[in-house]
Amino acid sequence: MKVLLVDDDQGTRLTLGFVLSRAGFEVQTASDGVEAIRLLSESPYDWLVTDGDMVPMNGFDLAVQATKLRTQIKIVMISGVFDKTHTNGYPISHLFTKPVDAQTLLAYLKTH
Repeated sequence: MKVLLVDDDQGTRLTLGFVLSRAGFEVQTASDGVEAIRLLSESPYDWLVTDGDMVPMNGFDLAVQATKLRTQIKIVMISGVFDKTHTNGYPISHLFTKPVDAQTLLAYLKTH
């Protein structure tokens, strides 16, 4: 499965990217929503894992734009600022609170 991991925190990208890659996922990373949209326009992904609080495009706007480009993409958000109530009305299937447990995220992606 192919995952696009988007977070403005390099440490999060490296850590989660490593765990997902070791588990057999094909992982591409982006440091912001603008870069993620470019990658989504170039290639399909099964999953979008995005931070919520980023600039210039936050994870909510990214989720909306991603589903316009790739209607079948599944989206999860990781955030230290937002909670599940904030995802209502957005195409986000689950929200993980930061710091996210990488194994919990991995288990979710494998079973959904």
